Amino acid sequence: MKKFTLFFIALQMLVSAFAQENLYVCHKDGTYSEFSTSDVEKVRLESDGSPYTPDDDYKVFSINPVDRVLFSPGNLQYYPRRKEWRFAPDQTAHVGKENENISPNYSGWIDLFGWGTGDDPTKTSMSYDSYSTFVDWGSNKIGDDEPNTWRTLSLNEWEYLLHSRENASDLITVGRVKGNNGVILLPDNWVCPDDVDLKIGFSSYEEGYASLQIISEPMWDKLEAAGAIFLPAIGYRKGVTINELQESCRYWAGYWHMTTSAAMFYGNAMEAEIAFTFPYDGLAVRLVSTQTF
Repeated sequence: MKKFTLFFIALQMLVSAFAQENLYVCHKDGTYSEFSTSDVEKVRLESDGSPYTPDDDYKVFSINPVDRVLFSPGNLQYYPRRKEWRFAPDQTAHVGKENENISPNYSGWIDLFGWGTGDDPTKTSMSYDSYSTFVDWGSNKIGDDEPNTWRTLSLNEWEYLLHSRENASDLITVGRVKGNNGVILLPDNWVCPDDVDLKIGFSSYEEGYASLQIISEPMWDKLEAAGAIFLPAIGYRKGVTINELQESCRYWAGYWHMTTSAAMFYGNAMEAEIAFTFPYDGLAVRLVSTQTF
C-alpha cells in the first residue's frame, strides 16, 4: 500500500511538471511561440490536431460578462445581380454614393441596408410593416464562410461593449484612417504598438475626426494587427438618397423598439451611443462571429 501511495504521488508530480512545461507550438500563420499547457483557456486545435494559440484570442470584444466575440474583417456588402455577399476588402472600404443605385438587378456592390433585410437586401420600402421581421444578414453564405458563421450584435451587446466591459471608455476613439473618418473600437486586452501614438477619446466638434488624429496607412496596419476595429462613417440611405457620408457612423443592432424604430450603434466625432432610427433607413452592417470565447 505504501509503495502504491509513493508511486501515485510521484505520478502526480510528473503530470504536474508536464502540465507546466513550456512548449513551442505552430500557429496558423506558420509562426512559432512558447505555449504553456497549463493555460487551458487558450488551447485550440489545428485541423491536424496539434495545439496552437491563435492571435485572435487577443482581439476579442466582451459583449456580456461571459462571452467575447471577433468582429468581421470589414463591413458587409452585397452584389444584387449576382446575389452575392462579401465583407469589404478592408476595414476602411465603403461604397458611398453608389448605394443610390440600389435595385434587385444592380450590377455593383451596396453596403447600406434596411433593418433585418438579410432575406431582401435591396428593399427600399418606406413602410414600417415591411420591416416587422428581423432576418439576420449572417444567415447567408458570406464569401467563403458558411451561413450562420456571423451574426448581428443585439442592443444589449452593443451597450455592454460600449459602456460595461472593463475599461470601456479607454477602448474607443475616433480619427481619420487612410483618408476615411470613423470610430475605432479596441479589443479587451488592448496593447498599443510601441511606435504608434494613438489618442483615446473624441473631438470637440461634430465633423472633427481629423482634429483628434489622422492615421496613416502604415500606422493603421500596426493598429489593425493589434486588433483595432474601424467603423467607417458612411452615413445612411433614406430611400435612395445618401446622407451624412464621412460624418456619421450608423450600424444596425438586432432590436426592434415599439412599432416605429429599430436600434443602432450611432457614432460621430463627438460621441458613440446606442440610438434608434426608422427601420427603413439604410444603415451599415458589421457582423461578429457566432463563436464565443
